[in-house]
Amino acid sequence: MLDEREFICVTCPVGCSIETVVEGQELIEIRGQACNRGVAFVKEELSAPRRMLTTTVRV
Repeated sequence: MLDEREFICVTCPVGCSIETVVEGQELIEIRGQACNRGVAFVKEELSAPRRMLTTTVRV
């Protein structure tokens, strides 16, 4: 079953909106990246997602 997913790349300041088509754990199609770092980012997020956790600290 094909699954469409959208990622926002955070590896450079451009912040590309990357659209992917995934079947299971296999990346079928990727579009929207401005550089090769976007491709690497999506592949890593599919295999081992890392969530960014932010907190607020009073100063």
